[in-house]
Amino acid sequence: MLDLAESLQTEALCAFQNELQINPQDSRAATQATYLLMNQKLYVEAIDVLQKPIDAAPENYDLQRLRANVLLRGGNTAEGIAEAERISKATSQASHLTNLAYYLAEANAGLIRYPARHDGSQVSWLWA
Repeated sequence: MLDLAESLQTEALCAFQNELQINPQDSRAATQATYLLMNQKLYVEAIDVLQKPIDAAPENYDLQRLRANVLLRGGNTAEGIAEAERISKATSQASHLTNLAYYLAEANAGLIRYPARHDGSQVSWLWA
C-alpha cells in the first residue's frame, strides 16, 4: 500500500512539474508541487518551484507564506524568520499573520510570535 501512495505522489509531482514547464508562473501547480516536495523533505527544490510564481505575483502572500514555511522546515531559520517579518510588514490579513505565527512555533524557531496589535499600517509582535 505504501508503494502505491508513493507512486501516486511521484506521478502527481511529475504532472505538476510538467505544468510548471509549460507555465512557470502557475501558482496552483507550484503550491501543490511544493507540498509534495515538502512531504519528501526536498526543501531546496520546493523553494526553487516557488520562485517564478512569486516573482510573477509579488503580492501573492499565500505563496510567500508557503516559502517562509519551507525555509523554516528546511532549517533555514534566519531566512524563514526574515521572510515572515517581511510578510508581516506588507499585509495585515489576519490569516497570513496567524499562519506565520503557527509556522514559527511549529518549526521551533527559537521564538514564538503572536500578533499583538495592528494600527492600520504596522503589525507589532510580542516575543515569547
